[in-house]
Amino acid sequence: MDDASQEEYRVRREDKDGTLRKAEMHREQQRFLNRQLKWSKQEGTSIPGRKTVAEKMKKSPKLINSRLQLVMKSGKCVLGYRQTLKKIRQAKVKLVILAKNCPAWRKSEIEYEAMLARVGIHPYSSNNIKLGTACGKYYTVCILAINDPGDSDIIRNMPEQAA
Repeated sequence: MDDASQEEYRVRREDKDGTLRKAEMHREQQRFLNRQLKWSKQEGTSIPGRKTVAEKMKKSPKLINSRLQLVMKSGKCVLGYRQTLKKIRQAKVKLVILAKNCPAWRKSEIEYEAMLARVGIHPYSSNNIKLGTACGKYYTVCILAINDPGDSDIIRNMPEQAA
């Protein structure tokens, strides 16, 4: 069947309300999923032994969390928007970590100041509650600035974020 005849067939099968019947909707969903599966296979994301982007992202928060804990124990850092801005302006910051749900205006201002001071910015993959927990605090942390990493290698292992 060509596309025109398929469309005509689908139009004839419509109910009085203009909605497709459940069986036809199910078939369309299956066709869509099959197209998505073919596309992902063509892109090479399902090759055995090779990790997909989603699999890589699952492990990265654990690595960052362990490095953050080490920074909190052995290094120097400041938590919060105002203190981070002060340290960036004093050129004492080496890396800034932003939570995923940081307000847009704060994020843009921190990014602008960091760009002027040539400081790296790393977007944290989770919200501010989990960032606070990763820092060992019982409160939320939206922005974190690392002055001295201490024994941690958190700055060396994030070269793509360096300015």
